Amino acid sequence: MGESTSLHLLDGRTSAHALTYGMLRASRTLELDDQLLQFILATDADMVTRLLGSQSVLEPDSPEGQRALRLVRLHRALGDVFGSAERVHRFLDTVEPELGDTPRALLRTVDGIERVLAHVERDVRDSLDPGFAGALAEQGAMR
Repeated sequence: MGESTSLHLLDGRTSAHALTYGMLRASRTLELDDQLLQFILATDADMVTRLLGSQSVLEPDSPEGQRALRLVRLHRALGDVFGSAERVHRFLDTVEPELGDTPRALLRTVDGIERVLAHVERDVRDSLDPGFAGALAEQGAMR
């Protein structure tokens, strides 16, 4: 199986191996269970088992690959906004009034990852802007 790359508007060049690694890292860091990962990727349990066992990779242009890319983007955005796994988990498990539920619960809905990603990415800014703290980061510091 050759390593394919393609141009993605928001993520530069992504190989199947890099995308799979990023998805696995996001899954571990965000403490997603196998069923939630299966739901987010819209795939079957066997595929999730193969991915978690490093026996398969996600092609970036596949539907599962595109969903994995959203998960990787969410993981990166959460890291940019909150800075630590502890604060990320606090955010994921706390009801966000604007979203109407906990972000983790929303990940179990059809449009949940897009809603949570949009909510978090609002606060992601260029790292060259040292004056921007962001509303979510300020909320996370208070929690």
